[in-house]
Amino acid sequence: VYTTAANNRLKHGRFGAYWQNVNTLSWRQWYISHAIQTVNDHNLDGVYTDEPKVNILFYGDGRPYESITQSQHDSAAHQFASELRNALPNDLMFYNSLDSINLNLDGYDGGLIEGYAFNWPDNFNLNIWINHQDAIIGSESNGLSFMLPVEIDITEVQKRLFLLASYYLVKNDGSYIWLNEWICPTIDTTYPEYIDNTNINLGIPLGAYPQNISDLKYGNTELYIRQYQNGLSIVNPTQSN
Repeated sequence: VYTTAANNRLKHGRFGAYWQNVNTLSWRQWYISHAIQTVNDHNLDGVYTDEPKVNILFYGDGRPYESITQSQHDSAAHQFASELRNALPNDLMFYNSLDSINLNLDGYDGGLIEGYAFNWPDNFNLNIWINHQDAIIGSESNGLSFMLPVEIDITEVQKRLFLLASYYLVKNDGSYIWLNEWICPTIDTTYPEYIDNTNINLGIPLGAYPQNISDLKYGNTELYIRQYQNGLSIVNPTQSN
């Protein structure tokens, strides 16, 4: 991460924020050539790009140094996706979605919701939860969907179980959850409930996959329920009893 223009490749604005300048042809060519080499050298299944399309005002001080309009950036992000897909026609492509959740962007096979189920990084909002759940469901018909909750301390058992139950409401063949614990001093912490569905063996889901999260709402209650072979996933995303 650089504090200078760095040949328009990476730009640092603050902790955790950086800029990938998809508007620059040389940057796109550099990224794509590196992606091809990495995939081939390590026999990987594909590539992941971190927010190729984003609201350029979202990062505040992390905005690019050049004067770039949102429409210019969006156009370049589409161009980048097309060029990357042409370079890796048979490989998986997925990306990070943060402030504007769209898991079926361009030629990508799916996306990752960073800050899953919460308004970044940890403020809960019911509409955000519903939108994230519907984005996962919508992506399942077209490809991959990754759920990345962030800043989850291992002592926050209620929050961990809420996230896990929310995941099981929308889980399907192409969906995965990864718990990220940035505030923990070690990356070796184990969350017992997240080990390959062996500690919580719900089995296979019963019934048709939902078309949207409202399909799982139980009557006039605030409960969302999905039945599995060996149990139920029940979530109340509100504060009502």
